[in-house]
Amino acid sequence: MKHTDHKAIRRAILETLYAAYLSDPLRMVEPEALFARPPITRENIIPNIHYLYDRKLVEMMMGYTPP
Repeated sequence: MKHTDHKAIRRAILETLYAAYLSDPLRMVEPEALFARPPITRENIIPNIHYLYDRKLVEMMMGYTPP
């Protein structure tokens, strides 16, 4: 995968999260909402979401089970 592909995937993740935040700032975004966006797949989301987390652009909750 090219470096520009990773940039496009990270941008799509951030755009999706930002749109969800604008609609409801308190709602958490499930992975399925991200997978609905074409360039984002289960295989490419992991390294890219960790990259965004390392840059402090997103927060992650691992192992969360909603009530």
